[in-house]
Amino acid sequence: MAKKKQFVTAAAAFAVAASAVAPAITADAATQTVRLSSDYVRSGNLDATLDKEYKGSEIHWYKSSVDMNKLGVFQTAKGFVKGKGIKVEKSVRVLNFAQDIQPSEEIVLEQGVPASGLRIQPVLFADGNLYNKPVSVSGFETDKVGEFEGRFTYANKAYGSVTKTVKYKVVATKVELTEVKSEVMDDVLSVTADVKNLKDGEKVELVIYAGRDMNAALPAVEAEVKDGKLTVKSGKLPAGNHSFILRSGEVKTEVMNFVVEAPMVKEVKAINAKEVVVTFNKPVNKETVFSNVSTGTIATGAVTVSRTTASTTANENVTSVTGKLSEDGKSLTLTAASATYFNGTYALTVADSVKTTEGKSFAAFAGTLSVSDAVSPSVNEVTYDTITNEVVVTLSEPVVSVPDVIRLNGNPVSGVTFVTGSNNKQVKFTKPSSIASGTTASVYVAGATDANGNILTAFNGNVTFTNDASSLAVASITQVSSNVAKVVFNKSLASNDSTIDSALNVIKDGAVLNGADVVAALDTSDSSNKTVLITIAGTAPDYFYGTSSSKALTFVFANNVITDVFGKTLAATTQNVTMNKDVAGPTFVSSKIASDNAKIEVELSEEISSSVDATKITVRKDGVALQNAVTAVKKSGAGNEKVLVISLNPADLDANGKLVAGTYSIRLDEGAVVDVNLNKNALITSSVTKTASTSDLTASVTNQGATANVFEVAYNEDVTTASALNVANYKLDGAALPAGTDIYFKGGAANRTVVIALPENSINIGSTATPANARLAVSGVQTGSGKTVVATSGTVLVKDNTAALLTSAQKLGNTLVLTFNENLGTSANDTAIADVLANYEITSGSNTVVAGSGGGAANASLVAGSNNKVQITFSNVTGTNYNASETITIKTTSTGGDVTDANGVHVKGGVTVTAN
Repeated sequence: MAKKKQFVTAAAAFAVAASAVAPAITADAATQTVRLSSDYVRSGNLDATLDKEYKGSEIHWYKSSVDMNKLGVFQTAKGFVKGKGIKVEKSVRVLNFAQDIQPSEEIVLEQGVPASGLRIQPVLFADGNLYNKPVSVSGFETDKVGEFEGRFTYANKAYGSVTKTVKYKVVATKVELTEVKSEVMDDVLSVTADVKNLKDGEKVELVIYAGRDMNAALPAVEAEVKDGKLTVKSGKLPAGNHSFILRSGEVKTEVMNFVVEAPMVKEVKAINAKEVVVTFNKPVNKETVFSNVSTGTIATGAVTVSRTTASTTANENVTSVTGKLSEDGKSLTLTAASATYFNGTYALTVADSVKTTEGKSFAAFAGTLSVSDAVSPSVNEVTYDTITNEVVVTLSEPVVSVPDVIRLNGNPVSGVTFVTGSNNKQVKFTKPSSIASGTTASVYVAGATDANGNILTAFNGNVTFTNDASSLAVASITQVSSNVAKVVFNKSLASNDSTIDSALNVIKDGAVLNGADVVAALDTSDSSNKTVLITIAGTAPDYFYGTSSSKALTFVFANNVITDVFGKTLAATTQNVTMNKDVAGPTFVSSKIASDNAKIEVELSEEISSSVDATKITVRKDGVALQNAVTAVKKSGAGNEKVLVISLNPADLDANGKLVAGTYSIRLDEGAVVDVNLNKNALITSSVTKTASTSDLTASVTNQGATANVFEVAYNEDVTTASALNVANYKLDGAALPAGTDIYFKGGAANRTVVIALPENSINIGSTATPANARLAVSGVQTGSGKTVVATSGTVLVKDNTAALLTSAQKLGNTLVLTFNENLGTSANDTAIADVLANYEITSGSNTVVAGSGGGAANASLVAGSNNKVQITFSNVTGTNYNASETITIKTTSTGGDVTDANGVHVKGGVTVTAN
């Protein structure tokens, strides 16, 4: 292809004076050749430049005599005058002009997309160069797929015009997928994207590659596309590293990676001196955490908390906690029991017996947290409960006792108590009768402390005592079950069950039902007191229906009997409701292995009766019928009304009373269970799988004998050298082991017992006589088969092994003050000069200070209030060589004498300083 370059206009050539290029017409008599005046060939039009006739006679020109690609020089055009025998010549100079349009690449357009990007095309000029020039376009249509022809035209007054017919293709439009975003929530991948050009009948799919193996695609999931926006969700995915693409036909997005986390503890933090929050990444099965959900009693071993070092303040030694799960099941708030509170460093463990709501174990967790609560409690809000007629004060954290001072409109209130179940974070009192409804009162709260003694920030605010003047009315009446209807009022009721019941009549088939057969009572599950349940007596399953499948009932409420919390009464009200007899039995929803791994749970579509016919329940393991009959009961506890629990005979369980690994098929024949209206289930079949379990790799932590600073970690199986002797897998009080720690397998217990010996100068707590408690945590150690130790921690003894260091000295006449880098013990006190000089080598000038024989005297004592300083006073320097006017140097003796730090460790010997 010819080289492209910037085109330079030839307009300048037009400016040459005509006299310079157009000589007069001349005739050569000898040759009978007529030379016509010179001219330029413009726009590539040679015909326009050559004369048409000579003296009235037509001229025929030999056009081949002019090379139209030869620019910049004059050429001679030759011809003759027809019928005259006269030759003619004319000097012409060809100016640059357009010759052809040459698209640089194949033209491919998308179906349905208007042609674009075609109006600039390479144009070939006579100088052999291509110039990008604007062209006009015609004939490029995109309504059909195929190969067609279109036209380009370049036209310019100076350079001429050229039209080119070109072929082009129209191809089917490709789908565009952009702005692809994803997130993982509860083991489900959600993907969104922007979509363009998706035609009817086309679809976009989500393809997931498990384990990021591009040969292990899971079944594709079709996405929903609406108004150019795509959304799609996967099913539940296993924990691990995965990847995904979106695809539509041959169009695919780039591979994107994502992670589904295995169940784990994400964070542990204290929110105040009484409460610690453990955050999980998945909802927790409350039955695996609590032995009693209502009281918050933690199941034995599920979660443990203990102070890493025992405190002399007894209430800081937290060992017992209660708990409460958040609504989403992912946050467990632990509260220190009784008067105990958190202040210091604590070890916290979560056992792998804690499971998700789907029955998967959380990875065992062992960690530490430090708590130092210096934040004062405060008042979050003050509200008025119209149902109880009480004012409720909500605090930011638990307090030890109710606030000493609470005033409304400046007047003290009485009868302040903690709200039951609020964990001492809420107090309440009855609205004084002197405060009118519909008004706002000022509130002052002060005089309480949290567990760590932080004083409540005084609160000044307001509380509004709502007074709703609107009428009390029935908002709706709906059927709950065959013989139960639900009435919802527009406001909270003050009337009790007896009053509500007395105000109601129910009419069936034109007759009022016997009052004893109709019971109306507040719905205890609705704390707003807006809901009333009406139960109509009768024998299930027919109740009051007789042979009919439905009945029209009229509910009549007496005038001005039922009262709301604002004192408004319900006017006479009548509403009709058609009740339908329940004839459908419970249906299957799901089945799973119970959290204790010993039972099977089947969830039905509705509440079932306590009457279960276990003879109609069959369980098979791996397709083989069990030798013994099963038992089955309705699961106890609130929220479990739809759950059937099937227990196998102990002979069919393992030695630990657990289900043996395998697949269990469950068959509930008709009538195995009935709902509360005695409707039987139809045949139900299901299956669950119990995965094989292996014994856990566990570790126990102790001191080696009674030796402080030397620990032993014993494993119940052989562990790998690389993991067991990796100091990173051990933490002391939550921190990495000190540099220089010696770690090795115990003799005679290779690959079973690890010895950890702390280096010198690594510990500065715990006296040599009474070592301190510390917490050694273990995690990440593995067996050769890849089994990982259950994270745990244990209490060990540590003692100070860091010698105090003499850092400086000050001379004040006959007195020296020595400074050490930590506090010293009372052993630093000496009354005799000989004892002082046994601990310190003192030089005065070039002489060594001695006890002397002339009555030299000196003593040493800790400086009051600064136990890291020792004052040496020479009360008599006779014969000692001590001269305060000379340079005095002090050196701790090689053994450090009998001077020790506060924990009984001898000071470092051989350290010299000069008194300033």
